[in-house]
Amino acid sequence: MQVFNRVEYLAFLLGITLNTAIASPIAVILCQSKRRVVYRRRNLQRSKHDSELRMVTCVHNCRNVPSIITLLETSNPTKQSPIFLYVLQLIELVGRASSMLIVHDQQSSRNGRFSQQNIAAPHRGQQQTELINASFENYEQHSGGVSIQFLTTISLYATMHEDISTIAEDRHAALIVLPFHMAIGVSGELETVNPAIRTINLNVLTKAPCSVAIFVDRGLATTTNFVVEARNLSINVALLFIGGPDDRDALAYTWRMADHPGVNLIVLRFIPGDNITSSVAGTMTQKEFAELAEADRQLDEDFIAEFRLQNSGNESVVYAEQVVSDSEETVGAIRSIKDCDLFVIGRAHGRSSICTVGLEEWSEYTELGVLGDFLISSDSGMDASVLVIQQYTGSGLGSEFSTTVPRSYGMQMIEFIQSRKWWKNIFQPNSEENRRTFG
Repeated sequence: MQVFNRVEYLAFLLGITLNTAIASPIAVILCQSKRRVVYRRRNLQRSKHDSELRMVTCVHNCRNVPSIITLLETSNPTKQSPIFLYVLQLIELVGRASSMLIVHDQQSSRNGRFSQQNIAAPHRGQQQTELINASFENYEQHSGGVSIQFLTTISLYATMHEDISTIAEDRHAALIVLPFHMAIGVSGELETVNPAIRTINLNVLTKAPCSVAIFVDRGLATTTNFVVEARNLSINVALLFIGGPDDRDALAYTWRMADHPGVNLIVLRFIPGDNITSSVAGTMTQKEFAELAEADRQLDEDFIAEFRLQNSGNESVVYAEQVVSDSEETVGAIRSIKDCDLFVIGRAHGRSSICTVGLEEWSEYTELGVLGDFLISSDSGMDASVLVIQQYTGSGLGSEFSTTVPRSYGMQMIEFIQSRKWWKNIFQPNSEENRRTFG
């Protein structure tokens, strides 16, 4: 009876296995690669201040709406630099077998009802959803440069970050805005609203396909008619700049604000007094770190120089530099800023600087970075709202404009097979092992 030899038998089995296990993942990888090449504006620095900006802003309830709309207006949406806003209401999945995403029909909602094609069944908090939707639509009608699409995701808190990231990816967003898990309470101090919100925010910071901002609202919008307030905006904004990609994204965002006639902006740059540059946490040689720090510093200088040049004639923009030798001097400089309504800062995750040494020990909320955590603490003496931005930099510490696709399970499997010795032995017919046949 004729039988397969070892080479033919193993090749036959591997052909079937590899066709099933590898062909589909490779196709997915190719599709994702093509998608990422088209979608390159994944952070604010890369999105020019005078071009369109795509944002995903998340809301949990009506309480988030007034300040989000004020923040949106502060971002200076105009016909020349429009903002495409995707408002995503987050609702915890309770009593359902599977999560659902609702894309609301704007025309139907204007008529006081929702499309039955989009809502399979009434969900918890639907009345609140209608109020949130109506508020953003009202603002959209009074603003000349905003286009808003309203969505609702109903899912488990543990997986909600995946829905947020998917929507940001599909809509080619450059920024995701997340409400902080704490809000002003009756006492006037920040109180925890829902601990699960913090977990969502931390997961989004880790998995997001674009830049992320954590918004700590401390009364940015105070009147009940917040749409009217937004259109008659008068606000003092302060940017704290130490350096690095997160700070550059924060500067890029305030750059948009600087063009708004109702915004007064101060950019305060901290410069280490003893020429100690920022460091990046991780394992690298001293030479590698020096090269990275120098390249990062040059990017800071170029971006600051361009910002100052473009805003040299803008009287509502003040640029100042403060030489500091330690965190105490940094704190003193921050406290010297009076009548500030909104601080915008970079998260500076994974970085340390002589400007903040010592503050890290007291930092409680890592998602806000060292300065963000200080600004919301009672020790700061500040009561302004805070926007903390983390720039999307791709995978690892590579180029900040990297569009590298993470290795999928299929790609890892290919690399594993190619690294095994028996892979080569299969296609060595002259070996003793492969001359054996199965009887």
